[in-house]
Amino acid sequence: VLPAGQPLALTRLIPHVSSLTFVQLANPHLVLTLDDGVFRTLTEDDFGQIGRYFQSEPVCQALQVPLSNIGFVEKSVTQSRKPAHAVVYERGAGLTPCCGSGGCAMRVAIEAVFGSLAQQQEPFHIKMPGGLISISQLENELVLSGPAECVARLAFCSPSE
Repeated sequence: VLPAGQPLALTRLIPHVSSLTFVQLANPHLVLTLDDGVFRTLTEDDFGQIGRYFQSEPVCQALQVPLSNIGFVEKSVTQSRKPAHAVVYERGAGLTPCCGSGGCAMRVAIEAVFGSLAQQQEPFHIKMPGGLISISQLENELVLSGPAECVARLAFCSPSE
């Protein structure tokens, strides 16, 4: 049972969540696997509201998980070779165009719950707002691939400036 104060989008979404899986990689991820077709019914604002809700202290305590990145991925990838639609709400950053560790966590979560990817030698493809990524498994390691693009530059100033 989740704590009170649920956003309306979550109330609509709950019946369509196939699984809720915690995955600890270099950073923690909570992956919500959604029924096929539900992903298209949610807006960016819906994902933001639900992401903030799952990152709240009462929810983390109720689920007994640390503050995590929240990943949303459609379940249809388990039945087809088409890329899965996905989005990640990152800790401290909000919705992000693309998240490599989130994609890896999604592959781990889907394998843990559905087991259908474990036997595949082909990459697991995920379509995020910022582009397409692929996650392959070589023995016990995940290999992330996809295009990279610089989206920001940091300028460092010396203390005297």
